[in-house]
Amino acid sequence: MSEIKFYFKIGNQDEQEINDAFPKVSYLGHVGRPEFSNIYNTPTIVDGEQFIQTVIAPTTITCRFMMTFSDWYDYQLNKNQFYGLFGNKDLIRIRTDSFPAKVAYVRPQSFDVIPSEDGSNSCIIEVVFDVPSGYKQSIMRSDSLYTYGENAWQVGMNLPNGQKLNYTFNGDSSIRVYNASDVDIDPYFSKHDLRILINFAGSGIKISNSINGTEWSYNKAQSFSDSIVLDGVDTTLNGTNANLNTDFGYIKLNKGWNDIVVTGTTQYRITFSFPFLYLD
Repeated sequence: MSEIKFYFKIGNQDEQEINDAFPKVSYLGHVGRPEFSNIYNTPTIVDGEQFIQTVIAPTTITCRFMMTFSDWYDYQLNKNQFYGLFGNKDLIRIRTDSFPAKVAYVRPQSFDVIPSEDGSNSCIIEVVFDVPSGYKQSIMRSDSLYTYGENAWQVGMNLPNGQKLNYTFNGDSSIRVYNASDVDIDPYFSKHDLRILINFAGSGIKISNSINGTEWSYNKAQSFSDSIVLDGVDTTLNGTNANLNTDFGYIKLNKGWNDIVVTGTTQYRITFSFPFLYLD
């Protein structure tokens, strides 16, 4: 049976495979689960609790590695190198070759590197990684899904079978945006990553999601060369804060298809850029 490939990317460094970076270490697999946190209100004059909402809580992924060594001195050397590999303050992106298009951004907890038994020439190392966001996500953002190659998507990502998705639109009054995530993309209540890149010409523009009623409008005349970005709930114009030019709205994307209506101008280009979010 071939070895499982474990890829990691520390900060802005290039991605590496664990056995290439550390030939005496092999990856054995991982376990993890999503964490659901149910929030309730506890009134003082009625029985029980009143449900408010469920949120996705931070979780962990436990990864198992095997490290081999020739003698005690080699063990000490390799132990120090392994600690140095993950013992940093940068966020680490991890993925495996079994699910190459899904990644998790993690930080390691403290872990031991101890020989399996007295006289052994190997260690089984369990590293528990914190996943602060609580999610795995697509390796590419929606608008780059088809520029990375086949490793950018896979079975189990909720993608429509045989249909190439589009996330940049020009001039149509009604467009459809597909959210392949396991959850709604909500930049307001859940602080999810959603960037809408906008160029338009005219006195203003309004974007509405008829599926969930969220909307955002820009109320100042612009030329097509101006770059407007709705980043979550904040708007910039050519890199400068422009919230005062808006109605302070935002756009939420439900799971699956979203029917978007654009009014105010027919001369526009809009790109929806976000990572797909997955519970596992």
